[in-house]
Amino acid sequence: MPETASPAPEEPRQEAEISAALGRRSIVLVGMMGVGKSTIGRRLAARLRLPFFDADIEIEAAAGMSIPDIFLAHGEPYFRDGEARVIARLLNGGPAVIATGGGAFTEREETRQRIRDKAVSIWLKADVDVIMKRVKRRADRPLLQTEDPAATVSRLLEAREPVYQNADLKILSRDVPHDRIVDECIDALHDWLCRKHCAGGPGNDASNVYNEYNGRDERHAMTAPLKHSDPITVDVALGDRAYDIIIGRDVLQSLGARIAALRPGVRTAIVTDRTVARHWLEQTQASLVAAGIPASMSSSTKARARRPMPDSRRSPRR
Repeated sequence: MPETASPAPEEPRQEAEISAALGRRSIVLVGMMGVGKSTIGRRLAARLRLPFFDADIEIEAAAGMSIPDIFLAHGEPYFRDGEARVIARLLNGGPAVIATGGGAFTEREETRQRIRDKAVSIWLKADVDVIMKRVKRRADRPLLQTEDPAATVSRLLEAREPVYQNADLKILSRDVPHDRIVDECIDALHDWLCRKHCAGGPGNDASNVYNEYNGRDERHAMTAPLKHSDPITVDVALGDRAYDIIIGRDVLQSLGARIAALRPGVRTAIVTDRTVARHWLEQTQASLVAAGIPASMSSSTKARARRPMPDSRRSPRR
C-alpha cells in the first residue's frame, strides 16, 4: 500500500504570506561575487519552502565545463549568452529562489527585464573589504585573475552599483550571522509584497515600501532585530566536509522542507540511539515523509551483548 504522508507542518505566517503573494514569481538575489548570494539563498529558500537554484552551477551543468574554463575557452561574451539563457529557463520554472552571478544583472538588459517581469530582486550589497575577505582564497573567479584583485573589485563595484540600484530591495551583507541576513530578507519581502495586499489597511502603499528597501533607506538592514525565536544556523567550515548546525525550537517540523530546498531529490539516513529515538524519531520521520524524502535508519537501539562480569570468587591465576 502507498505510504500516507503526514500533514506538512504549518508555515510561519510571515513566510506563508510571502509565498502566497509571490504567486508564480521567483526571488532573485543579485550583487557582487562574495556577498553571500548562494549561502543566503539556500537559507531563504528553506524558510520559504521553495526550491533553490545557483545560476552558476546550472550554467556549468549545461555547458559541461567550469566557469573558469568557459571564460578561458570561449570568452566572456559567450559566457554571458549562456548565462542569459539559463536564467531565463530558471525564471520560467518559478517560483524559486535563484542566486545569480555578479554580472548577470548588470551585463544584459534582457536579463534585467526578465527578472523585473518574473521575480522580486534583492541586491545583497557589501563593501570592498568584505568582498575581498571572502574571495581572496578562491581561485574560481575569472574576473579576479589580475595583478591587483582589490582594484579590480573596486572598479567592478563602481561600474555595477548604479545598475544594482534597480533591484527591488537592498540588504546589506556584512559579518553577522547568516540567519540575521535571512531575517532581514524575509522582513523586507513581507513588507514589499504584503503590506498593502495582506494587511489591507489604509496607508499601506506598496510604493512607500519600495522606497524604504530599494537603497534609499538603509535603516532596516542595519537595525532589524535578531529573532531569537527563529532557528540559528552555525556554519562549521571544514572545506569539502563543511556542514551546518541548526539550533532552535521546533526545528524538526521544518527539517524535511529544509533538506528538500538544499538538495532536491536527496535520500537521507537517520542515525540515532534508543534514548533520542524515543523522543524525536517519529517527528523526524513525519517531517521527511511530508517533504517526500526517503529515509533509512541506523540506530544503536538493539541490545548489546553484555560481557560477563569477572567473578570475584574465582581463584586468582598463579
